[in-house]
Amino acid sequence: ARNRLSVFLFHKVLNEKDPYFPTDIDIAGFSNMLDFIHQHFQVLPLSEAVSLLACGKLKEGGACITFDDGYQEWASGVVPILEKRSMHATFFITTGQFFGQPMWHERLANVVRAATGVSLDTRAFRLPPLPIVTLEEKQAAIRSLEFHFKYLPIVIRDKYLEELEVATGALPIKLMPMSMQQLR
Repeated sequence: ARNRLSVFLFHKVLNEKDPYFPTDIDIAGFSNMLDFIHQHFQVLPLSEAVSLLACGKLKEGGACITFDDGYQEWASGVVPILEKRSMHATFFITTGQFFGQPMWHERLANVVRAATGVSLDTRAFRLPPLPIVTLEEKQAAIRSLEFHFKYLPIVIRDKYLEELEVATGALPIKLMPMSMQQLR
């Protein structure tokens, strides 16, 4: 529609499918999606699209592509695909990862991956123990933890995360956040 802006928002684009996140898009799916966007929309830089929208001059099919958080896989996967198609995207980067702390939701997934036994003890966080025997249970545990941790104050969330990491032996150092070089 005229003077309406479509925004295609992405987070992590996996190099290959991850069984813990079966609905997350991988690089092949992303490439196909970009082909569709390229055929049906006019992709603009976000600032230009917002300016055109504000003055009522955005043409039909105007769109932007954005990315949230900041993942090291973007440098080797997303960016070359965008460059190959000469498509602009805006990246919103979570900066805490550049100071040695991987993103909280990545740490939660790491905890569930590392957890052993029949359940993850989360009673200290006022949650019932989460079953983790099957892949489906581990997927559900990740979703449940993300839901409960998302809006906690950062200090409390970090404290709970550290407790879970200690309990499961999940070391956040094993996670590979985006580097400053990749950001550049």
